[in-house]
Amino acid sequence: MSEFGYIPESPAQSFGNNTGIFSPNDIYDLTRADKYTNYGQLELIQTIVSESNTNSIEFTDLKENEYNTHLFTFSNIKSAGAGQLHYNVYTSQYGYDTNGHYTSSLQRCSASGSFSDFRQVNVAFPYVQGHPLSSVSNQSMNAYWYFNNFGDSTKQSQAYGQTVSAHSSSLFNVSEYGLLNYHKPRPITKIKFKLGGGTIAFVDGSTISVYGIKFS
Repeated sequence: MSEFGYIPESPAQSFGNNTGIFSPNDIYDLTRADKYTNYGQLELIQTIVSESNTNSIEFTDLKENEYNTHLFTFSNIKSAGAGQLHYNVYTSQYGYDTNGHYTSSLQRCSASGSFSDFRQVNVAFPYVQGHPLSSVSNQSMNAYWYFNNFGDSTKQSQAYGQTVSAHSSSLFNVSEYGLLNYHKPRPITKIKFKLGGGTIAFVDGSTISVYGIKFS
């Protein structure tokens, strides 16, 4: 019997080009070798857990040439003071760009059912979360955001996602969802998340993970 269950001869296997009849063991081995086609699968790139006095959480290896879509998950995000969660991207031309090349639009739904909007145009630190976090009463934020086109020099980078947290002023739960846009069509190689523009620290244990979504 040949490798990966193909008889009489095993062809070369690669992602996007599998041939043969596969047993569960074959699929397991091919997946571990990154040769089994499974479009849309999540592949963990990195998880960062904040330590004391951390004013930013930075991802410096996005594997932007391998993945067109990235998923960021935010777990138990807490702050040492009141401040919104922002992000900045890094390009070879601008470094960490704070030149007003961002737009964001968020809508908040409160537990009472009321809605409010947050819009930013040409800002340096765009919102990922539009209302202040605080360490008071052990509040935290959880969220997911999909970013597209990090490695594409011909397209703007766009994102969409949702956050759920407790409002710092009145302690009721809120949900925010919306869109983010970086206007410059440049390859993005790094991204940094900050609270209050970098003036407020993350509380220990705030966790952000980034995944690549495989399509090719």
